[in-house]
Amino acid sequence: MSAPLLQCWAGGLELLVPATAIARVIECELDAPPPLSAPWLEGLGVHAGAIVIATRVCLDASSRTARGTMTLIAIAPRALLQWCVAVDAIGAFVTAECGRERFPRPGHPPWLRRASFGDREVAWLDAGSFFPIDRSKP
Repeated sequence: MSAPLLQCWAGGLELLVPATAIARVIECELDAPPPLSAPWLEGLGVHAGAIVIATRVCLDASSRTARGTMTLIAIAPRALLQWCVAVDAIGAFVTAECGRERFPRPGHPPWLRRASFGDREVAWLDAGSFFPIDRSKP
C-alpha cells in the first residue's frame, strides 16, 4: 500500500490505519458495551449528535475498558451511526508494505491484516473488511 497510514497503538498492538479510511480523530466518553455483546465491542457513546460504536483490536476480555473517555479513530463518516476504533496512542503518518492475509496472532478481529513496517510485523486495519459488521447497510 503506497497511501499514508496512521501509526497507532491499541491494546498493546501496533496498528496502522489507512489515512483514506479516517473520517476524524475524536475523544468520546464511552459507556460499557451491552451485556452479551460481541467481544470486539469496546463501548457506546454519543459524539456530535451521532451514535458512536467503538471497536477494539484486542479481543482479550480483560483488556475491555468499562467506561471512560477514549481516543477513537472514526472510520468513514456515517450520518447517525459512527464506527470507530479505540486506540491508546497515535503516532505519525507512515508507509508500510500491507498484505491481504489476516493478522496471524490469535485474539484479534478479522479486519486486521498483516503489514511489514521497518523490520517488524504489525497489523493494519482493512476498512473494506471492517464494514461487513455494519448490519445497517442494505
